[in-house]
Amino acid sequence: MRLSMLRTIEAVRPFIPSLQMRTMESGLRGEERGFFREAFRELEATIATMPVTYEQSELGNDAVVHLHYFMGGADWWITEKDKDGGTPQAFGLVDLGHGPELGYISIDELVQSPDVNIDLHWKPITLAALKAKRYGQKPKAERPRLGVEVVLKPEEIAALAPANGVYH
Repeated sequence: MRLSMLRTIEAVRPFIPSLQMRTMESGLRGEERGFFREAFRELEATIATMPVTYEQSELGNDAVVHLHYFMGGADWWITEKDKDGGTPQAFGLVDLGHGPELGYISIDELVQSPDVNIDLHWKPITLAALKAKRYGQKPKAERPRLGVEVVLKPEEIAALAPANGVYH
C-alpha cells in the first residue's frame, strides 16, 4: 500500500468502527479496491473539514450533518467533531428508535460496537433537510421577535406604566 493511503487510513481510523475498518482494509486488496480507496479519501476530506464543537451551535436547523452512523433502527448524525479535532465528544442528532434528539455523542463508544457502521454513501446535508427527508418535518418559519410596543397599543402601555415611570 502506498504511504499516502496509509496516512489516510490512520487519519480516519478513529472514526470508523473496528470491524468495518478491517473489512475496508481488506477491500483495498480485492477487486473492489477502487471503491474502498475512494471511500477512505472521501471520509478523510469530510473529517478534515468538519466543524469542531460549538462552530455550528448558532445555526440551528441550518447546521450541516457531516457523518452518519447506523445500527439496526438506531442512527447517529454528526454535525461537529470534538473541539480538539478528535472523537471523544461529538455533537449531532441521535435517534435510537424513539424519535430524534440533539446531544453529545461519543464517537469512541460508537466505533467500539461491533454492530455500528459508518455510512460510506453519506453526503452532507443540513439538519432541516435530514429532518424533512427522514421525519417529514418541514422547518418551522421563525416567528418575528415582537417587542411590547407591537403587542400592546400605546394607550395600553401608558395604562401599565409603573409609578416611578421606569419600564423594565
